[in-house]
Amino acid sequence: MDENQRVYERFIHEYTWRELWPPERAILSRFKSRWHQIRMLDIGVGTGRTTYTFAAITKEYVGIDYVPAMIERCLRIFGENASTRFYVCDARDLSRFVEQSFDFVMFSWNGIDAVSHDERMKILKEVHRVLDKKGHFFFSTHSIYEFPFRKKYPVFNTRNPLRSVYRWAYAAKHNLRLRWMYRHIDVHDIRKQQYAILTPPDHRYQLKTYYVRPEYQAKQLEETGFKTECVYNRFGEDVDPRETKELSYLYFLCRPT
Repeated sequence: MDENQRVYERFIHEYTWRELWPPERAILSRFKSRWHQIRMLDIGVGTGRTTYTFAAITKEYVGIDYVPAMIERCLRIFGENASTRFYVCDARDLSRFVEQSFDFVMFSWNGIDAVSHDERMKILKEVHRVLDKKGHFFFSTHSIYEFPFRKKYPVFNTRNPLRSVYRWAYAAKHNLRLRWMYRHIDVHDIRKQQYAILTPPDHRYQLKTYYVRPEYQAKQLEETGFKTECVYNRFGEDVDPRETKELSYLYFLCRPT
């Protein structure tokens, strides 16, 4: 188990969200007439945030995660049946699945950013192999323009001043830590790179995360046999990867060429 796997395992208690993000809701609508025909692979399923929606509407749903505790949680919540299955499986090795097994593959919540560059390219190739030639791959990734990281200060609540002071002090502490960690890093230099491995404040500064220039992400997809059909920002709006300076994550929808 690598270090990022251990981090995810330690923070499993925080994965309680059940709703879809705006880009995911956009894709839900985009394929609304086809879900009942789709064989779906949900990579990095975690504790089943996306399972609540997609397992109920797809012809076949397979959820995988490389953290055993995540899959154990999914099995307790959802169980398995003829159309819904879960496996402990690493996206870097999808050899348990035959070629063109799925019509739709999703890797949400920036899960693809938890590996090195070479491993990322391996994941793209593995997804290409198991995806039907007419299928789609949908995944999210951090934009490099998200750097420098900023910790927002909470709004002061006069009805609960003590709690507000505590939350403000907590945010101030994290802002100081961020400044200290990256005090010798040139922001412009980072943003000029094609990608960078950084340590964001999420998961208490323990997760090594991949941040990529949007146009370079499109190039990676092209190099691994994909064509980008659409790119969504975090609000579910279409953006051009060659022009956007999105300060958060992006969702790419692509298909094999």
